[in-house]
Amino acid sequence: MINKLVKVAAVSFLLGFLNVSWAEEETATATPKINCTLTDKISGDNALAEKDTFDQETAMIYFICISADVKPGQHIKAVWIAADTHDAAPANYKIGEKNFDVTDNASESKEWTVKYSLSKPTSSWPVGQYHVDLYVNEQLLQSTKFNVKSSIS
Repeated sequence: MINKLVKVAAVSFLLGFLNVSWAEEETATATPKINCTLTDKISGDNALAEKDTFDQETAMIYFICISADVKPGQHIKAVWIAADTHDAAPANYKIGEKNFDVTDNASESKEWTVKYSLSKPTSSWPVGQYHVDLYVNEQLLQSTKFNVKSSIS
């Protein structure tokens, strides 16, 4: 009977130890929470109006991301993709890529803000579906979709 109790206690201790180890590992690799907004109107680093549809003549599209979870030493990347522009570009065409290395916390609030932007092509934005993919240390964190509609209504 005592041997059974010792075995149960040993197994319980071992399982408890493994749970603690897993929890520590999970915290170290936890996915950061990042709040991103697409807009065409800004004030400083702040979006004035979140949008997911833009006009062909929109001069600049901004992708603003704010987080307190991303830490110094991490690499942030935004990749702009033209998913379907009705043959104006190949499907899933990479328009551009912007990178940001987190060197320190940007403010006393421990939040950092990064503002990515893409300007209108020479003629106008091709009508279609687009997205911006956000990566942290080469891991895709989120994909934010948007549309460009014809200027003529």
